[in-house]
Amino acid sequence: MSKKEIIERYLSGKGTKEDKMLITEWFSSITEEKALRELSRTYWESEKYGNRLSQDRAASLLDRIYHTMHLADNVATGERKTMNRYLQVLSRIAAMLFIPLLAAALVLLSDIKEDRSDVYSEIVCPPGTRTKFHLPDGSRGWLNSGSSIKFPLRFSDNTREVRLTGEGFFEVEGSKKRPFIVHAGALQVRATGTEFNISAYEKDEFAIVTLVEGSVDLLRTRDGILRNVTTLKEGSACQVSKDDSPCILKAADVEKTIAWKEGKLIFRDDSFKEVVRKCNRWYNVHIEIADKELEDFTYVGTFRDETLDEVLKLLTFTAPITYEDLGREKRQDGTFEKRHILLKKK
Repeated sequence: MSKKEIIERYLSGKGTKEDKMLITEWFSSITEEKALRELSRTYWESEKYGNRLSQDRAASLLDRIYHTMHLADNVATGERKTMNRYLQVLSRIAAMLFIPLLAAALVLLSDIKEDRSDVYSEIVCPPGTRTKFHLPDGSRGWLNSGSSIKFPLRFSDNTREVRLTGEGFFEVEGSKKRPFIVHAGALQVRATGTEFNISAYEKDEFAIVTLVEGSVDLLRTRDGILRNVTTLKEGSACQVSKDDSPCILKAADVEKTIAWKEGKLIFRDDSFKEVVRKCNRWYNVHIEIADKELEDFTYVGTFRDETLDEVLKLLTFTAPITYEDLGREKRQDGTFEKRHILLKKK
């Protein structure tokens, strides 16, 4: 039986343990790279596979392939050598062909690792950027500037648990039997299939959960005990402090809250202190308010994909401020501090 027939049988769900062993051996061998590349091209060009994958599914698969390729450092020492060879071949194929059908290789890799639920992948969104992510169960979302999400390569049969640092927007695939749980510090958000936003940066005084669709349960750990906080309904938000203060429930401005994933910053009667806080995070800079009386000045405006300099100019046109650009201070190791901007009252 040919390689093509064996792989097709395996991907159809009719493969045997011997098939898996053979395919693993092929992908672990550099000498098989050419044959695997040609086989992948054949799959991609065939109507059978080309029509089966939507653009969105293709993006999801490629995203998972990318992160899977970076799992070698998380694999147990005894397996690392084989995995490195495997990933080396797979990455070369990916470099040659922009193939959603590399799905074939990805599905294989996922199955090979199916009993390794202790292997985690982490997606990190650098400051000043936004990152789209896809999870093993088909759920997806976005990470905001300076955020990260950690999740297992394969979710357990009982729950789907991820860990968030910073801010993330989630579109959760429905599954009442396997709740989707986001851990954000001492806060837990539990859903079975819904859309919501979590802002839980470590340096912020509180976390905010905004529900776009469906419902979610909020829980908080205090003194080692996990307690229920509230159940959010569609269009509502909950502000949860890091101390023992009661949570604050309020109607959500959903458009404003999730605008960041579309590259927008929306301000509606926000204090200037809040404007500066968000701009600092968004542009990865250090904007300082020199005159404290400006902190409570309210601001209304929308920025979309503007540069920092454009935003600063707009602020001077629409608010009673001026600014001084202090540039970047050079550290002793040759690197530079964040750009420092000083805001002053006109």
